[in-house]
Amino acid sequence: MLGHGTAARGGTRQRSLDWPGQTGAEQGKSVAEDNSSTPRRALGPLPDDAANTGGRFGFGAFDDDFDGEDDPGEATVVLRRLAMSPLTASSADSAGSPASPEDPLDVESSTPVPPPMPVLPDPEAALPPASGRRFSATTEPLEYAWAAPRRSAASPASPTSPNPAIDPVLPPPPARPTTPPPVTVAMPATPQKAERSDKKRAKKNRKPLLIIVGALTAFALLVSGVVYLLTLNSIGPSGVPSTSATPSALDPLVTAADLGSFGGVTWTETTAINDEARPLCLPSEADGLPAAQRSVARRIASTTDQVAAVVNIVDTYADVASATTAYQLRLSQAGTCPDTVAHITGASSITGLADSANAVRLTVQNEANEYHFLQLSRTGRTVSLIDAVLSTDDVNAAALANASSPSLNRQCNGSEGTCPTSISVEAEVPAAGTPPGWLVEADLPRLTPAAGRWGATDPATTLHLIGSQCEVIDLNAVTGTTAVGQRTFLLADDALAPSGFGVDQAVYSFSTAGAATKLRDKLVKNIESCPDRAPTASIAEGPAIKGTGVDEAKIAGSSYVVTQKTETNTVVFRVAVMTVGDRMVYLLANPSTDFDFSDTDWRQVAVRAGQRVSQS
Repeated sequence: MLGHGTAARGGTRQRSLDWPGQTGAEQGKSVAEDNSSTPRRALGPLPDDAANTGGRFGFGAFDDDFDGEDDPGEATVVLRRLAMSPLTASSADSAGSPASPEDPLDVESSTPVPPPMPVLPDPEAALPPASGRRFSATTEPLEYAWAAPRRSAASPASPTSPNPAIDPVLPPPPARPTTPPPVTVAMPATPQKAERSDKKRAKKNRKPLLIIVGALTAFALLVSGVVYLLTLNSIGPSGVPSTSATPSALDPLVTAADLGSFGGVTWTETTAINDEARPLCLPSEADGLPAAQRSVARRIASTTDQVAAVVNIVDTYADVASATTAYQLRLSQAGTCPDTVAHITGASSITGLADSANAVRLTVQNEANEYHFLQLSRTGRTVSLIDAVLSTDDVNAAALANASSPSLNRQCNGSEGTCPTSISVEAEVPAAGTPPGWLVEADLPRLTPAAGRWGATDPATTLHLIGSQCEVIDLNAVTGTTAVGQRTFLLADDALAPSGFGVDQAVYSFSTAGAATKLRDKLVKNIESCPDRAPTASIAEGPAIKGTGVDEAKIAGSSYVVTQKTETNTVVFRVAVMTVGDRMVYLLANPSTDFDFSDTDWRQVAVRAGQRVSQS
């Protein structure tokens, strides 16, 4: 019986025939090598009576006298197609002569020719088993890249080679890997989709940003419009004004409509303003003054009063701290008033108008007096300076505060400051001058209208007082004091003033208020009793000195006019002695019989001296 045996799957296939009478060793010799690339012809189908057919190559035994000549059809019935095996060819070659044509099957009787195996592709000439085989390849996975299978491949069950007429044989492709690479190549469409997706996502994410940017742009345009309106009439950081323009709804400056009937005159706005129109006592430059980011100015004149005018400057600073510094500096300027023709006659604090507000009243003693009401206010980052000049002094600080409140209402919205509410005005000490604790030139009035200016020396700690000759004690060497000082004021540019006319101010400090009061009382007693000691002296009592300084400090004292007559001359002195807490103030002026302070003016100077001392 014919059987097929398959050796290792690696490539060598073996067949064995169960020949009757053969041993296992003999059967092993019939194994054919299948490593040749030469195809062999396979046996055809057996006839129906194949079981009864004899011969060495049938399923039964052949007749012993079989030679292929007597009955050739018998051989062809059993073996229609018989291919010479490599073993047969090598037997002929080993005998040294080719096989005879008469005996094509000249083989040794001990080496039977087994039935041919099915035709398989040559493993060296054809594709590897993994390429197109219908069973698992023997190559190791991940050894090669993926390769497409052949269109038609031979299978182990194929008895013959492919039919070229039906399925033409393709040339074997070059050896290719059988598994995909570890990293596949990305298709072009993938990154394009991802890129479009990223763009779409970025576009979507930009929508809120575009909305925010649009809102900020609109806000910036609004702010720019406000800034443009606020910068009308800009005078720059230095305070130099420029041409005025029609005020807008956001105008921070005082308008003619705001003033109404202030001062009892009719107001009309002007279009011209120059550096000379600055508020009195407030120069454009000052040491330590912060630079304003924006400054606007306006001058409003009157059609019914040639003297009447209102000058308003509004400075806006970078922050509240800078505005506060500027306000304090401007307040000190107003309290000192370096203008040599102005006389400070009063001051007021204003509440309910802005974050901070003060007013100073000044008089310019010309042929016809000019009365100035100087108002300073800070609203957030904005400092407003208003100088209202009138020909009468009937107007007070409250009237100016009410007239300016509409402009401050417009300022508080933009600068985030306090808006006007319930306005209240109270009298107070003018801001401390420079140096603090001492009278300033603007505290002393002119004695001749439109003439004269006061000048002052720096305060000194050494006293040089001559006195009125009625004090009895040496004013330059007072015992029990902790500190002393003196400052002298002289009047110039007044032809009517006596030679060397001026005022001496001396301040004595003690450890207690009682010690200061004791010295004051002693001086008052000595001056009043002066005629008893010196028949040439006469004493006229002046106005009492009473007032209130900083922190409700009480100012109390007396004033006198002392006249010393000699045979050839008469000398006049004005004296004032007062106390402020633990300090005593002594004032001495040397007028003449026809050139002197009025009692009112002298009292004001004495009270102001006490107020200034309370500020140190």
